[in-house]
Amino acid sequence: MYTACAVTLGSVAVETGASLSGYARREWVLFVAMALVPGVVGHTVLNSALRYVRLTAVSVSLLCEPVASTFLALVLLNEVPGAVTVLGAAVVLVGIAVTTRTRSG
Repeated sequence: MYTACAVTLGSVAVETGASLSGYARREWVLFVAMALVPGVVGHTVLNSALRYVRLTAVSVSLLCEPVASTFLALVLLNEVPGAVTVLGAAVVLVGIAVTTRTRSG
């Protein structure tokens, strides 16, 4: 699946004339890291978790991604989230807790 997605995305980039060159080495390292860590490793872990964890728990855990990204932006980039973002994160975390504590599913 990862290969099919990469080929499709590459084909669309070439077809639309998007520039695939001219980036510095640092950017290429970041591109590869973003593809491997969250893409391949992250999704592979989620798919593997389905063997051991209920589907509802795995699917709702995906909602943690923007919450974790917001936290990382705060810690690594000193970007302070607004009140609405913090409230939204709290709602998401409470929703995850409620969903994962239920017995059905």
